[in-house]
Amino acid sequence: EDYYVVVRNEGTAEAEAEGAAEADISTLAGQTIGTYMSHDLAYSEAKSKLQGEVSVEYAYVDTAKDTIVKLLNGEYNAIFLSAASYESMKSSSDTDIEALNIAEKTKVLHTVSIPVESEDRTSSVDVTKESFNIYISGSDMEGSIDIPNRTDVNMIATVNPVTHEVLLTSIPRDYYVQLPSKGASDKLTHSSLYGIQESIGAIENQLGIDINYYLRVNYSTVMKLVDAIGGIEIESDRDFYTSGMKGMPELNGHHFVKGINKVDGKIVVTGNTCKRGEIYGTQEFTAPKRVVTSLVRLTSGGVVSVKTDGLVLKTLIPEVLSEIGKLRLSAPLKIGDVAKENVAGSGVNLVVTEDIK
Repeated sequence: EDYYVVVRNEGTAEAEAEGAAEADISTLAGQTIGTYMSHDLAYSEAKSKLQGEVSVEYAYVDTAKDTIVKLLNGEYNAIFLSAASYESMKSSSDTDIEALNIAEKTKVLHTVSIPVESEDRTSSVDVTKESFNIYISGSDMEGSIDIPNRTDVNMIATVNPVTHEVLLTSIPRDYYVQLPSKGASDKLTHSSLYGIQESIGAIENQLGIDINYYLRVNYSTVMKLVDAIGGIEIESDRDFYTSGMKGMPELNGHHFVKGINKVDGKIVVTGNTCKRGEIYGTQEFTAPKRVVTSLVRLTSGGVVSVKTDGLVLKTLIPEVLSEIGKLRLSAPLKIGDVAKENVAGSGVNLVVTEDIK
């Protein structure tokens, strides 16, 4: 698993290319760099490994996003975070994160790699005689498929070779699951940040099934697949032009005719739509809402994970987080216990998402 030392990108692309080979973390010696709170063992090991390479101290904030914000406003000269978090934020469609322009304003100075042992949870079967399950994990990022990332598509393909039937089960990305190696609950989409086996274990435990095989895809692999077969045909029920493709502006203005359209990989990926997109887009523009997840300190020491049991207006989130910061809970606690009713007057409750004895 990779972790990055990230700094501000204050030079030109040409200068950066010329000096890439000279990048040296020794310039950080004696400095305090920003990082975020995490109980992940690999993350702790990575921080220690970096301190073994250069003498630095850490200043802690609540989230990976906070480290980026403080880096860009000059509070830190460097930050330390997981490659998965950094790459996810670089390609995020969240309005607040997108406004930070992370891809252009920051760069990776150094990488710390931590070997992570991951037990292969899959089990092979005789696919000609026995039914089997294939986990399809789809990320909304481009680039290397090897970088752990959040998965927006989580689907189980159950194949019965005897009856020649296939059942597709789609699992919501925000489904709350138990992370087998972490002993805590989180969204399914976040489980993949700890590797594909973490997602497989979480789904097996939640659904009570065995996953025999898995397939990982992202935008880049879909584009390559479509191009490899010479493009595909898409039938449109209307005539329209594409727009608003910030990541691929060269595709703005592509004309889809009513009927059959032959397209290549890039058009397939950037042209995806959702029938509920207009409703969601209107809500995002007028009154965006989010589920808030966080940690609450225990009176006995340590923390417990919590979340709101409904959506909270984004404008209220700072007040919700402020109330969470003041809370103290006492064990024993179990999943679903209400930690705070009507938190910050949001109309939703704050609930515990893990068992604490």
